[in-house]
Amino acid sequence: MEFGHEARRVAGMRVDTWGAGPFQIEVAGKTFTFEDSERFGPFLLTKSGAVSEVQPGSRSPFWKAHTAWVRQGRRREGGKCIWSPGKPTLIRRKGPRMTDFEIVEVGDSLDDFIDITHDGKP
Repeated sequence: MEFGHEARRVAGMRVDTWGAGPFQIEVAGKTFTFEDSERFGPFLLTKSGAVSEVQPGSRSPFWKAHTAWVRQGRRREGGKCIWSPGKPTLIRRKGPRMTDFEIVEVGDSLDDFIDITHDGKP
């Protein structure tokens, strides 16, 4: 994978990018096409290959897939990004506040967790 330098227009601004692609990653039944940069992160692309004016929000499933793909070495096969979701962290609530919990089992990321408070199972 070769990362190169390019100037682009994104949302009316001139952006200096340093990346490679296009790449395709599948998550939640949807395929995202993007370019990726070690320095600036990913930019979603339109069907024509231009940088999309709309980028994924913080709750988009794209971020889970992209983060896992990067952590797992940016593997690709047949033009698609290969990634696995990894093991979630299991927590149990100990009180009424969001911060009142204990970690039962540490997973691959604290960003992906399952609350097992009520039935003891994920």
